[in-house]
Amino acid sequence: MMGFMPEVLIIISLMAFKVRKYEIWDVVNVPAFPNQENPGETTGRPTIILEDLEDSAVIFPITKQIDQASRYKYVILIDENSEEAKTMGLRFTSILILDRAYSLPKMRLANVIGQCPDSIIVQIETLLEQAKMDGVKF
Repeated sequence: MMGFMPEVLIIISLMAFKVRKYEIWDVVNVPAFPNQENPGETTGRPTIILEDLEDSAVIFPITKQIDQASRYKYVILIDENSEEAKTMGLRFTSILILDRAYSLPKMRLANVIGQCPDSIIVQIETLLEQAKMDGVKF
């Protein structure tokens, strides 16, 4: 049985670590997202790509912990039975938290589960403009 030549193994290894390209408004799973209540723990959660940089992406987290909405000023409620939730790949009533923008390395992002529909994009842009007027910097 013949083995692979070292050059072939290097090419295969590099292909495995290729950085994915995401589109703005993709809804992407993050398997290990910092847990706000317990900083030493991580949880999986969907996020929305706000900006795709070379090796990282700026994201907004989404959580099904809708009781946390009162903690934040800039949130969007997404009902699990809505067309928006279906388009976004969300299976639970969730909140999109604009107060918590993060830059994450792309290696921490997983698969695209949906797209942000125009109706949610309009709400995001409106809230971001309001935050900007309030002096918030993202």
